Amino acid sequence: MTSEAMIRELLESNSSLSTAEITSKLGLSRSATQYALNKLLNANEVERTAPLRSPKQRYRKVTH
Repeated sequence: MTSEAMIRELLESNSSLSTAEITSKLGLSRSATQYALNKLLNANEVERTAPLRSPKQRYRKVTH
């Protein structure tokens, strides 16, 4: 399973998560997590819940 698929699945069962929470739950490195999140953001599959540089940054699945 790819990192993107694991994050997608994790966000299905959580309303929103921070990068640190995703990293911890999946056992991925921070850079791998961020890379996968960026791919999902670019594909409009997840969205940020706070401004880009916010220390309270979280991610959630986009609902169509």
